[in-house]
Amino acid sequence: QGNRCGEGRVQPYLHVDDAVEAIVAAMQYRRRTGEAVVFDVPAAKGSAMTLQGFAEAVVGSIAKSAAPDEKAPTTSAVLPSDGRRTAEYLGWSPAFPFSHGISSQVSWHLEQKQPFGPPSDVDTDGSIAWRKSFHKNYKQQSNHPRRGRKLLPCASECARSMPCAESVFDGILPLTRDLTEGCDLVFYSSTWNASITDLPIETNYLRNSTSIPEICNLAFAPRDSPLAHSVLSKVSESVLKSLKVSTNTSSLDDRIDALNGRLLHMGWILVFVDSSSHPIDSAVKNLLKLSPRRLFASSVTKGVYVDGIFTKPAKSEDALFLSTFLRRDATKAKVYVRHGDDGKTYKIPFPAHPRRRAVMVAPVMRHPTLMVNATVDPTPNIGIKTAVKVMVLEAGLDPSDPASAPSHLRRQLDYYQYVASIINRKELRSSFEHNYLYESRHWISSKTLVHDFTREEGRELRCELYQEHSLWANEYDPLSFSHVMATRTLRRQLHRAEPDAVEAKSRREKMTDSDLVKERVVNGIVDWHQWYSLVSEGEKAGRVQSPPSTEGVIEDLLRVKRQLPDRDVRKADSYVRIFLPQTSIAEREEFDRTTGRLLPKTPRTKDLYRASRKIYSV
Repeated sequence: QGNRCGEGRVQPYLHVDDAVEAIVAAMQYRRRTGEAVVFDVPAAKGSAMTLQGFAEAVVGSIAKSAAPDEKAPTTSAVLPSDGRRTAEYLGWSPAFPFSHGISSQVSWHLEQKQPFGPPSDVDTDGSIAWRKSFHKNYKQQSNHPRRGRKLLPCASECARSMPCAESVFDGILPLTRDLTEGCDLVFYSSTWNASITDLPIETNYLRNSTSIPEICNLAFAPRDSPLAHSVLSKVSESVLKSLKVSTNTSSLDDRIDALNGRLLHMGWILVFVDSSSHPIDSAVKNLLKLSPRRLFASSVTKGVYVDGIFTKPAKSEDALFLSTFLRRDATKAKVYVRHGDDGKTYKIPFPAHPRRRAVMVAPVMRHPTLMVNATVDPTPNIGIKTAVKVMVLEAGLDPSDPASAPSHLRRQLDYYQYVASIINRKELRSSFEHNYLYESRHWISSKTLVHDFTREEGRELRCELYQEHSLWANEYDPLSFSHVMATRTLRRQLHRAEPDAVEAKSRREKMTDSDLVKERVVNGIVDWHQWYSLVSEGEKAGRVQSPPSTEGVIEDLLRVKRQLPDRDVRKADSYVRIFLPQTSIAEREEFDRTTGRLLPKTPRTKDLYRASRKIYSV
């Protein structure tokens, strides 16, 4: 009989897909007589077992050394079940074996725990090899993505040990990793215009120096573009001869193969991508910008991306400067004396503050509409429609004409507005719930992005953004970024039990005029509003404490007259930074005064080697 938990009772396990198909088939049945018909819905053969047998089947399926066993577990039994009438009248019979259900369940839990695969490409514990083996054994789990997801390119850092799609980057992975071996920072750009004749951005390739990180400059372009033809025509015969390339008999493809990754043009090492082997869709185009880590060598810790539509020089020292935005060192306690806009003098004691490390940095979206009252806060209170108009305007379209916006952009906008209407609906909340809101307010200009490749939190953010944006098949990734940040903000507020919208409004209403002036003074001293905290895995597991919210720290400064105690520097320190260019002027002056004077005065154009590969300037 078994105990109350059913450990000894044999029971069948029916796959949910089979159950749904049976119900749908029954709904379509039209009985021939007036009598009611009862249809039995049997489970697949070998799916009846005890609870202990079910547990043993799960353990057996996830054992690293075990292959899936199509046979019924030893504790299974066949229960009497007559499905003949169901098969005859409905044409239905169970299609999914028990092993399929187990593999589906295990795959689901794997994706919930690590939606983009293990944290590292290095298979130290065999987990990557096991996941590949698991998906290979259960092919029905690997031949298609989960519902609501898209197969990502295999060259993406988000496709580790998972089903993935071939792309144009598969053939150049060894090349780009070889070119970036030994580099600390990769400064890179891309252009996918097949008719491009020259690079729109000029830079400078800095000489090696022991006083600064080594920087590598890469530019990606189609190999069948006029740019490739133009650059190859400038290569001297002596260079071709040294590479054993015949000037008379070799084809253009042979020359590109020999010279790919060996030409320095306008300060960039050119990497030609073969667009004829695979289509270059939006997911492929956005890989370099949003998820590039796997393309670079393991020595690379940071990446600075600039969009190929720029038409002004972008120096390597600019990239080095932007990479410093990823870090804000811990500060010591200090008392500031500042004049407020009310004419009064304020003495503000600042506590020592822990370090901050950003996993992604981007400038705020620049447009007069967005910059009103945004002298210190990079998230002005604008709506999603206004931000979309700015994106449409930057794309060269007419924002006043709703029909000018691409249809896929309008669908994405409609969906995010629908999400906000559901989450923010008050009638769906009880009076005991926090009033957290879905707010699209993190607006960036993605023409420049800075990545930290050393943090797992950074990979998770990049992959979440890349997965989200790949679903919409467009070039307007700031909209996808805002959505990802809005959902992450909700998760952070729930995890840390932060003040909700009602509490924040109440606290704001209680502030005096003096408090408001003092708040503006504080915002003029610090850049805290440019940093958006992320919840790390360590914080979820309780290994590190949650950092104080910006609003909480400012409130402490407004309310107390004495020096605040130092805060614990071991708190979580993963952030996204959205900076205001006008507030970075002082930082650039400090950079030029310290690091800038250590930079080589002349660019490197001769005797340049990447690994064992000599680079020729053209």
